[in-house]
Amino acid sequence: MVARSTGLPFLGTCGGYQHAVLEYVRNALGYSEADKAEVNPGALMPVVTPLSCALVEKSGAIQLIENSYIRKRYGRSAATESYHCSYGVKPKYAHLLTDSDLMVSGFDATGDPRAFELKNHPYFKGTAYQPERSAPRDERHPLITAFIDAAIRNRVSRA
Repeated sequence: MVARSTGLPFLGTCGGYQHAVLEYVRNALGYSEADKAEVNPGALMPVVTPLSCALVEKSGAIQLIENSYIRKRYGRSAATESYHCSYGVKPKYAHLLTDSDLMVSGFDATGDPRAFELKNHPYFKGTAYQPERSAPRDERHPLITAFIDAAIRNRVSRA
C-alpha cells in the first residue's frame, strides 16, 4: 500500500504480483473479504487461487494490451516469459481490475491476467511471470530496466 499510495516505484512479480492485486482489491476497491486461497482455503472471495495449470519452470506467451505502458516498454504486442508460480488472479475476479485504475495489461493465451499496471502512478507494475529470470541468460529485461529508471527518477526528485 505504501508504494501505491506514495508514488514509490514498485515491481511485483509472482507473489508480489498476487499480494499487490489483493491489497488493491481490499483497500482501494473496498472488498475487505478478498483473500488468497493459499493462506485461507475457505475464503469468501478468493481473488488469488491456484492456477488451473501450475507454471513452475514453464514459459508462456503474453499478449500485451495496446496503449499499455508495459507494451510500450516491450515495443511489441506479445512476449514469451518464464514462470515459477502456482497461484494467480482468479479469472472470475479479473473484471474488478478492468473497471479500476489497476489495469490488466497482459493476458496469457487462455485470457487469464498475467500483468497489471496502475494508471496515474510513476511506476507500479506487476507480473505473474518473473522478469528477473532473464538475468541468468545475461539479458536486460525491459520491465526491470524501467523499474531501475523509475527508482533513479524517484530518488533524484526526492533529493
